[in-house]
Amino acid sequence: MDQGTYFFFAALSGLQYAAQLLDVTALLRAEAMSTDESQVVKTLRAQTTCIAWSSQANFNMSPVPLLDGSLLAIANRAGSTYPLYKREIMMNRLVRNLDGSWDTCTVATISLSDKWVNYIAWSNWVSSERGECEAHLACGVTDGSIAVIRVAQALQSRPSASGLIPHYEIECNFSVQDDKACESDGRSITSLQWINVIDCCILSYTKPGCVYLRRHPLGSGSWSDTRKIPLHTQKVSVGASALCSVSGTAYISRTDTLVLSLADGSFHVIHAVSTEPSTEPLHSGHHLTSETISRAIRAVFVKAEPEPSSTKDIQRIYGTTSYDGYATFVWLHEKSRPTEFNYKHEARHVSMLVVARLSDGYYTDEDVLLELHDRVNGACAGAAECPDSLLRPILSQLREPAVFSRVYKGVLNILQNPLVWDNIPQVIIPAAVGDLTSDTRRDFRRSLSMHFFGWDVLLSLRMRYVVAEYCKNTTDDPGIRQAFDVISTSIFVAIMHHTLRTIIRHIAAVMNLLSPADMPFVLRVAVQASLPGSAVDLTREADELLMKLKDAVLRNDQPPPGVIGLSEPCPACDTQIPFEDVSTAICLNGHVWSRCSITFIILATPAVRTCVGCRRKALLPASSAQAWLPGAVRASWLAAEMLEGTRRCFFCGSHFVTLV
Repeated sequence: MDQGTYFFFAALSGLQYAAQLLDVTALLRAEAMSTDESQVVKTLRAQTTCIAWSSQANFNMSPVPLLDGSLLAIANRAGSTYPLYKREIMMNRLVRNLDGSWDTCTVATISLSDKWVNYIAWSNWVSSERGECEAHLACGVTDGSIAVIRVAQALQSRPSASGLIPHYEIECNFSVQDDKACESDGRSITSLQWINVIDCCILSYTKPGCVYLRRHPLGSGSWSDTRKIPLHTQKVSVGASALCSVSGTAYISRTDTLVLSLADGSFHVIHAVSTEPSTEPLHSGHHLTSETISRAIRAVFVKAEPEPSSTKDIQRIYGTTSYDGYATFVWLHEKSRPTEFNYKHEARHVSMLVVARLSDGYYTDEDVLLELHDRVNGACAGAAECPDSLLRPILSQLREPAVFSRVYKGVLNILQNPLVWDNIPQVIIPAAVGDLTSDTRRDFRRSLSMHFFGWDVLLSLRMRYVVAEYCKNTTDDPGIRQAFDVISTSIFVAIMHHTLRTIIRHIAAVMNLLSPADMPFVLRVAVQASLPGSAVDLTREADELLMKLKDAVLRNDQPPPGVIGLSEPCPACDTQIPFEDVSTAICLNGHVWSRCSITFIILATPAVRTCVGCRRKALLPASSAQAWLPGAVRASWLAAEMLEGTRRCFFCGSHFVTLV
């Protein structure tokens, strides 16, 4: 099995763009071949049986340190030869190099079983105390047994040479639990997944015809034993059978239900997973049941296929997951008619990707508002998720005109709830020591990113901003649009104030390392912090910074002509354009230009990156192969590091993409 190449997809203006982030296969193969072992061992290690990537580790720190705490677990065909031939589980971590490239390193190699491991699944990370967290990795073996590996990670900090930010290293400990989740019974495992509930984790695994639920740790919750739930055949086609393998699972947390799809095209729902699991709903009229959802997906299959379908046609489902955390699912299916006994070679297999809502009326108005309230007030930056991803269930509901007209007042009340900015005084940046080196610039860049995107309250604000902008652009009512515009503007100002404050304090920390070439960017930041409506303390900080910089940076040196100033020449007619607006620049001849959302420089090049959320544009960082930077940015290491350190949009928190 190939380890896979991972892609990032973004939708913008109705078009789809795909960009390869990393070829994991090439990295892992290169690492396997770099050892001094025999060629046979190298070949077996390159043959993967299953793979699973953990979520980002949450170390319960604020702001969240800029490091990758996720682990890539890979089971392969290699193994140790003494005392028994045991198969390996390799734990890998991706490392981003200074030049922007990626590399992989093996954190640990765990010998587990003399049989092949064909399923692995990660639980969520749980933080026991600040700087520490743990998760569990379930490993399904071909003999039907399931072993559990406890993975604990702890942050170890050490001071950096620059003094700007501590350097963190992650210490990992792995231990195979003595108590297996399932003993060997000779029956193959067809799926494996952790379900995360409030008080514990529940391991869900399936074998032909049955679903098993096991709490971890044992003895917690309303039930503590392993529950066995038989599946019943849903007659959706002639090939339907409850013995078919599971092709996908999804846990719906709000209703405490587990949805499973089988390869025969049927769906099965387990209700009350954390309290009293059963295939029967607790009350009549439940929207998600095995029968209703199986009929719904069969109707979608008949409608999606270009040719007429009958009960002889089987909907082979190869993968399923929930799109919005509830009744909107995405799956991959292929039409098949096995009664004809026709052989179809691999090149002729054609699958269809389908996204459909399988049940209506499952979200009441109160559910929408409660979900929005919980998500914006419980934002956790440690999960490293974008606001768009966190808000997908809410936005999919608000796009319905009938729903929006009923809940918009409640949405306004939730978005208007004031936030206490307890984190602002905590943005304390120690003064840099030593000379300006590559390590100092790297620490400066990492500190910027940490304070831009590492605060929970900032993520909450960005989520509110995304919802306000979405509602403003969705409604046709001028009054409602105006109400959301007011909220959107106030949140925008709050985010901008935090961003400017963070930049000003970072500039003050490296004041002795600045040169006259850095002053244009500093002046733009100071002017923006002094615009009408800015916080009084923010304006005062900007004024104090400028007073100190006049003596610390310029001293008796004569700056190059045109370096110190806020005006820029118009790229079309060379007329000087004063810095009066942070988003656009208009010259006296009427030429209109956009400004970089990071450095506020006029954008006079097509080589830019675009936010997939709010569509703001910014200059590409210098490490990009397509980067084109104006002279004012190339001459200023401060502006260059701002571009490198800002990998996501200040305002909506979405990623940037480069359009080709």
